[in-house]
Amino acid sequence: MNHVFLLLASTFLLSFIGSAHVKRTVPIGLRGTEIPKSHTLVSQVQQARNDTESRKTQLRRLKKLEKLTTNAQGVSLLKVKMRLFVRLVKASVLDSRFDATGFSWLIAQLYGQLRTIYYLADLFAPLKEKDLAQMHYATYVYHLVDESANLLWLYSSKSGPAQKGVCRMVRLNLRLLHFFDSHGKPRLKQQNYKLMVIRFANRKKDWETAFYRLKNVPVATCLDFDIQLSRANESLRSLASKIPGFSI
Repeated sequence: MNHVFLLLASTFLLSFIGSAHVKRTVPIGLRGTEIPKSHTLVSQVQQARNDTESRKTQLRRLKKLEKLTTNAQGVSLLKVKMRLFVRLVKASVLDSRFDATGFSWLIAQLYGQLRTIYYLADLFAPLKEKDLAQMHYATYVYHLVDESANLLWLYSSKSGPAQKGVCRMVRLNLRLLHFFDSHGKPRLKQQNYKLMVIRFANRKKDWETAFYRLKNVPVATCLDFDIQLSRANESLRSLASKIPGFSI
């Protein structure tokens, strides 16, 4: 019981430190959405001192906790953190409710948690190949959300068909996350797996055809669409490989 308590306490402290770091910078992918700071110089300086002292205190406690945590327990904690990390992303990007404004807080929260994951991975190294693959997938998911937020911020305010095409492909890639587990492997037990994969593949093909029929599309927009299309194709091929007689 003591080990479990210490592990949970360690996780909380690590997340606190990661979040504290984010507050001092503009999180990746958040344009013009920096977390508000104090209004006066004196209060800013005092707050910075308080944050520094708080981080020092937390780090001292962490060093004590690390000595009482075995490597096996640490790796187990890391796996739980990575699994919850991916679940948080999936729960936050459902359908069309994900946008750059409404979910700007998500990037900062994920950044703090990803720092915790890398800290634990370094602390309890070396990791098994399977655990490393899971960590790499968590990193991929973070960058996908970051990039998606940027593109939606850039194109959602524009009403042109090319811009809408990019947004559609971005949202498709976010939807496809739900068909993979925390290791990036297809979730065959996903409800209506075969039907939904085929439906998304057909929808992707229709959007692709419609986009390439457009004329005078800016080069940058074409590039963004191509990148998102390539990502969707890769995901759909992986999912389709589990459906007998179906390919992308």
